[in-house]
Amino acid sequence: MTLNQMINYLTNLFAYCSYVPTNVTNRNQLYSNSVQVPVTHAASIVITFPGYKSIRGNTYDYVVSLNGKNIAHADIMDEIYNQIILSPMNANLMENLLADVSNNWENICLSNYQQLQFIRFTLEEFIECICYISVQEEINYPRQKNYDGYKRPFYSYLEAIYAANGSNLVTYSLALSRCNGTKRFAPLAGIPYNII
Repeated sequence: MTLNQMINYLTNLFAYCSYVPTNVTNRNQLYSNSVQVPVTHAASIVITFPGYKSIRGNTYDYVVSLNGKNIAHADIMDEIYNQIILSPMNANLMENLLADVSNNWENICLSNYQQLQFIRFTLEEFIECICYISVQEEINYPRQKNYDGYKRPFYSYLEAIYAANGSNLVTYSLALSRCNGTKRFAPLAGIPYNII
């Protein structure tokens, strides 16, 4: 799917399940729906909703699970960081993968990235997790309303590469805190956010 197709799929699913963030009024509703979602690449992705943030705000909060384990932005960042720490020569390839996924979503040529070996994921799982986790940001904080949308987590993923590369532009702990921050994104000099 493309980004827009994935947004449409999820928002239609939420509507079908009567999931409106402001209507989540008690904890018994939390995580009451689990759906195995369609994927282009081999991965067993389930989303569970509504999530805890649905009570506190006006957001479509859901959890992405891969093979029964919850996956968050920090898990993706850990995977990227560890990949580059273990194989520094893959930094450019990882950067290319992130740029490719951010521009083409699931519609990329996997053979271009077979050199990347992840600890917790296959390449296919990694791509699908990034897509389903990041699309939540585009739904809740769309670029058309001058938010960063799906690009926000991708910026943090780029920062994980630069932290692992020892570039002195960002530390990994700072990259993680920026990923989980609530303030508007502020670019760091020297990181090529424009590729996303």
